[in-house]
Amino acid sequence: MTEPPESAPPPEAVEPPEPSTPPPPAHPLFRLRHYLPASAGIAIGLIALLLVLTIGRPTSTAPIPQPLATDQTLSFPIAQDVSDFDPAQISSAADVDILRNVFSGLYRFDQQLRE
Repeated sequence: MTEPPESAPPPEAVEPPEPSTPPPPAHPLFRLRHYLPASAGIAIGLIALLLVLTIGRPTSTAPIPQPLATDQTLSFPIAQDVSDFDPAQISSAADVDILRNVFSGLYRFDQQLRE
């Protein structure tokens, strides 16, 4: 007679593996000593990168002067004639814009809005 083929044991008959015991908790100083070299290496690397980026930049050179136009005239189109160049006598918005451009470099206001 032939023997019946061996069959796998039913699932409930399989023994669960023994639970592994966790390693004892490491002392905090041991963990600090473990991560300290890596942290120091990263910090030194970042400082070196910062130094290379700031010191290694090329110094700014003087810009190459561009040749000026032969005709140094500024043309400003206006819709109507200026009625008066006296800032106290202006009467239209167009006059205000024109006189602002004419007199803008002649005086300035301080923080208390005094001339």
